[in-house]
Amino acid sequence: MLVSLAIVALLMGILLPSLGRMREIARQAVCASNNRQIGLGVHMFADANSEYLPTSQFLDPNSPYSGGRSLGAQQRSMVMLRFRTMPHVGTGRGQLSHWDGLGKLFAERFLPASAVFYCPSHRGEHPLERYADEFDLAGVPEIFANYQYRGQGPDGQRRLHQLSSNVALVADAMAGEAFFNHAAGFNVLSADGSVSWFADVGGSLATQLAETATAVNDNSVREAWGRFDGHGLGAP
Repeated sequence: MLVSLAIVALLMGILLPSLGRMREIARQAVCASNNRQIGLGVHMFADANSEYLPTSQFLDPNSPYSGGRSLGAQQRSMVMLRFRTMPHVGTGRGQLSHWDGLGKLFAERFLPASAVFYCPSHRGEHPLERYADEFDLAGVPEIFANYQYRGQGPDGQRRLHQLSSNVALVADAMAGEAFFNHAAGFNVLSADGSVSWFADVGGSLATQLAETATAVNDNSVREAWGRFDGHGLGAP
């Protein structure tokens, strides 16, 4: 009996880590599916808005590719974030009235399912369960998401047709270790709608981003987007 128990314990010790890895692989697959659906939403939004990507108050209004769509200084001061993508915001926001970035896909019914904006592997303070009931409430001050929105190409391009097919547009959250979704890499959505897995070999990218407080004008995040570019299915 003792020998049998020892064998069972040994098998459990061998199998449990494997089961944990399988669960994470399954969650990564769901996360990749979320990214693909977000990609469809971005393309539908662009089709309905003269090829422009969803706007964000965090993009450079002076970009030569803005196409005159950027708000004036007074208007920008009035536009506050309602859909908060965790690593894509600053702090101290007050009255929140407008949707921003990926939130426009939800508000304008391109992606009405709230679960699409939440990675099942997220280990931080903002899982879907915390906000699921609030998506249907009017006047909700802020709602988080687990994905990071770039909102433009590497040279400030704001129209979808201006982007190379393998330019990264959406990825797992990057601003700070508490917001990382996966331990070994990032799911990345490219402009052509494909989703690829960026393996963070040795954890070098996670180490670089671990102390990042915000995605606004942060060199580490900009460098990460540069590393993600070219990893789509259309990449050589």
